[in-house]
Amino acid sequence: WFQLKTPDIEKTNVVARIRAAAFQAQYQFPYNTDKKVTQFEEFTDNKNAFDPSSGEFTAPRNGIYLLTFTYDMVRYWVLKGGVIEVDFVKITETGATSVEKRCVRSLASYGDNSGVTYARQSQIGGSCVGAIPLTTNEKVYATIRQTTYNGNLSMRLPSSTAVNDLSNPEQGFNHLTITEQ
Repeated sequence: WFQLKTPDIEKTNVVARIRAAAFQAQYQFPYNTDKKVTQFEEFTDNKNAFDPSSGEFTAPRNGIYLLTFTYDMVRYWVLKGGVIEVDFVKITETGATSVEKRCVRSLASYGDNSGVTYARQSQIGGSCVGAIPLTTNEKVYATIRQTTYNGNLSMRLPSSTAVNDLSNPEQGFNHLTITEQ
């Protein structure tokens, strides 16, 4: 038996969440439009590789990074056939962008035929996980596109009076983690 030793390299680790007052414009996602998720609050960023205001992570070295983004939207009328999509978008050093991972949540059978809108109320949530190879200084960020509500669909967030109350049930739904493999 041989003892396996891990390299003496501290791996990159980022944990961030969205914790702000409800219904702020940066946390509203328009119908059928890709919108970057921004304005995070950092818990951990051991390599100072994450910009919480822009939502962009910059790879400190070549490697594979595991990204996990969880989201929860407010309870609203969900259109039949609606979709909510999270993309992890990579920016190369030349500025070129590409979708590296797409997670789609389809609500194709949602709603009923009794109303004109073919919708019913629900609270949509989900997660997207992807292992993304990045080279030094390449960036990655998350976007959301929704066709579940014909308007601005908001993330579920606490009221302005409950932003710092961690026992509030509106806390803890919208998180981003990035871990170097």
